[in-house]
Amino acid sequence: MNESLMAIEMWWKGVYDDLLKCYDQDGHLLGEAMSYLMARHGKQVRPMICLLVADALSDEPRCGVLPAVSCELVHIYSLIHDDLPAMDNASTRRGVPSLHEAMDEATAILAGDALLSDAFGWLVGRRRHQTSKSLNLSWELSPYQQGAMVRVLAEQIGSQGMVLGQSYDIHSDEHVMSLDDMTECSDLINHFHPSLKTYMHINRLKTGSLFAAALMMGALSASEDLDIDSEIIQTLKRCGWVFGMMYQFADDRCDMMADDSSEDSVAAQLSSEQVDQIFDQMKQSLWSGLTTCADHDHQSGLFHKWQVLFEYMMSILSQMNDSGVLQPT
Repeated sequence: MNESLMAIEMWWKGVYDDLLKCYDQDGHLLGEAMSYLMARHGKQVRPMICLLVADALSDEPRCGVLPAVSCELVHIYSLIHDDLPAMDNASTRRGVPSLHEAMDEATAILAGDALLSDAFGWLVGRRRHQTSKSLNLSWELSPYQQGAMVRVLAEQIGSQGMVLGQSYDIHSDEHVMSLDDMTECSDLINHFHPSLKTYMHINRLKTGSLFAAALMMGALSASEDLDIDSEIIQTLKRCGWVFGMMYQFADDRCDMMADDSSEDSVAAQLSSEQVDQIFDQMKQSLWSGLTTCADHDHQSGLFHKWQVLFEYMMSILSQMNDSGVLQPT
């Protein structure tokens, strides 16, 4: 493993452990509920991607710590709500009973609400535990950076992003989206069969949106000079969407291998050759996007850090494919 990647992972582990202690020591049921899934850790791919982008642009991954925390809190909130009886009705998560099973449904809903709210709070520096001396969350972001990140996160996880994708996923049998509306990443998915095209579009929204936010906020944390509409930020948004489509596709294929009931899914109906073609095309698109960002990065000495980011993202997909069963998300 790359030494700089190992160093970032070790540093983030310490930050995350301190964050967990803050919630775990709240002394009330809500704090206990919020830390319930956090204590299971998971792979924490989204904060790592955020930190690696910050490192690639500034050579200082710590500047991305606040958006990294924000991304993980959003991810955990989404898992808690996805597991609810009205959604996926999942009884387990990360090898333990889902939160609504371990506690109760109302507490699970409130814990998710609180995590989502706190995700925005951390971005603007409203730390919940000012007395925590060990928590390394003291990085100062400018008002512009804070505002830009709040905008990015709201756009990517709200009614035009992650939540919209989840809505499409839940109601896919009753509500067929207009294929004419699927303009994002159209060069990658327009040639697909309509059912596969719709499936990929849903994945871009429900999974790719938070990856896009992680990449975009990591970049914004590294420089006050990056405009939210600049080419590099918009390219990173597309990279997140593409990786999200790959990630969710691999996740669904793993579910198919572990559960015979998934054999009718869109992902299950493709041959190995078709899967390889889709992944190769999206892998090339992802690499092209990241190299474009590297070319725009004036610190050419940091080009190798973009390679580290790409290799990390590919290693996550490889772990999923090699194991046949996805590790805790």
